[in-house]
Amino acid sequence: ARADLFHFTAYLFTGGPIGEVADEAIALAREHGTRTSFDVADPWVIGAFRERVEPIALGSDVVFLNEEEARLWSGSDDPRLASEQLSQTVPIVALKLGARGSVVTWEGRSVEVPAAPATCVDTTGAGDAFAGGFLFGLDRGYDPERCAQIASRMGAATVSRIGAVVRDPSEARALVADLL
Repeated sequence: ARADLFHFTAYLFTGGPIGEVADEAIALAREHGTRTSFDVADPWVIGAFRERVEPIALGSDVVFLNEEEARLWSGSDDPRLASEQLSQTVPIVALKLGARGSVVTWEGRSVEVPAAPATCVDTTGAGDAFAGGFLFGLDRGYDPERCAQIASRMGAATVSRIGAVVRDPSEARALVADLL
């Protein structure tokens, strides 16, 4: 109830009691004016649990999805169509396109943000790092384009190493210092 932002993934809604707990947390967040952020998390979730996750996504303030998830969401080969569809009800949509960057849609506009340079070693955690960087910026009041620039650098740093995170907070801060 006291949080400014509540982030959750579609995995919570794939069965079992965790989904009910997540529903309660989302309702509590919305009741108290807490912004909600939803990560589609996996193309499989859309195929298997679309009826369950679609209303949750559409009620969120921010939605993250990757290219494959976007294609499944929209039923089109053009992943940007999902951004357009979601943006009819979701205030901010962040479409992750890997090495081709991202597209952020908000307030009737879409902005392409290039990927930060990286030598890919391990993609584990790249999407989560992107979301974390984006939400870090959003929590500080930055516009979605700047948030995506921060997110791009955090995703690039994550794929440049083995493991799912940039562990050193000083390194993470240095990666985005000029954007803060």
